[in-house]
Amino acid sequence: LLRPVFEAIAYAHEQGVFHRDVKPGNMMFSMPVEAERRTSQHLKPTLRLLDFGIAKVIDLARSDNTEPGPTTSPFAACSLPYAAREQILGGKTSPRTDVHALGLILTEVLTDAPPYPGRDKWALTEQVLATSRPTPGARGVDVGAWEAVIARATALHAEDRYRDAGEFLAALDES
Repeated sequence: LLRPVFEAIAYAHEQGVFHRDVKPGNMMFSMPVEAERRTSQHLKPTLRLLDFGIAKVIDLARSDNTEPGPTTSPFAACSLPYAAREQILGGKTSPRTDVHALGLILTEVLTDAPPYPGRDKWALTEQVLATSRPTPGARGVDVGAWEAVIARATALHAEDRYRDAGEFLAALDES
């Protein structure tokens, strides 16, 4: 289900672009273009990633793969239920920020529950910044070897996460 989104974000990361607002609301199903030409085939809709409105472009020659400075705006460049620590604290975002959101979304798909149960801004902020991370195992769902992969993707500190979506997807494929 999520592979097309992982691949789209991995491609964006390879091009030096990171989304910064990966969430289910920025995904939708669409039929492949071929469906219009070959209506006799049973083509399945594909999940697509939308809204690169707050995306950042980075210089791939930089060694740290982060934006040049912290996000300094009166508006949060994220959606709180899928935000990473660095977004909440106004720090430097990177492809690792998207990895965090992908880990939360994968957890949500596997557990059929939102990543954080908080209902208001303050409760959500506290949960996003908590050291306990929302993974399938923390919700009582056994996903085998994927538990460690998702735990790394949703790590509190960016430097503890996968470098980008391609590395995260490869880890899932190898598990």
